[in-house]
Amino acid sequence: GNGAGILRHVLGGRQTGIESALSQKTGLDGNNIKSLLITLAPLVLGALGKAKREQGLDAGGLGSLLGGESRSLASRKPQEMDLLGAVLDSDGDGDVDINDIAKQGGKFLGKLFGN
Repeated sequence: GNGAGILRHVLGGRQTGIESALSQKTGLDGNNIKSLLITLAPLVLGALGKAKREQGLDAGGLGSLLGGESRSLASRKPQEMDLLGAVLDSDGDGDVDINDIAKQGGKFLGKLFGN
């Protein structure tokens, strides 16, 4: 239940489209993608919460952390970045920029603080 709720909160109406895009890119069945995202959502949220606590991050700091990780992954593993881009492209403009990262970071922080 927690993973599904986190996904609904963070992805909203884009969840089905993201699942479909990930299914097409990975070749995995859509139901497997959905199950995987439900399993991973609390783990990712927990890791972000841990980073927030340990590093004293606010929304801007979390956005910077996610942006740095995104750039690092893009330089090392561009194919994996395509998958991540499908999830992080909040405004649907085809690129992951600071607006997308800030929006996702704000949603994660809102979830961390129970808002």
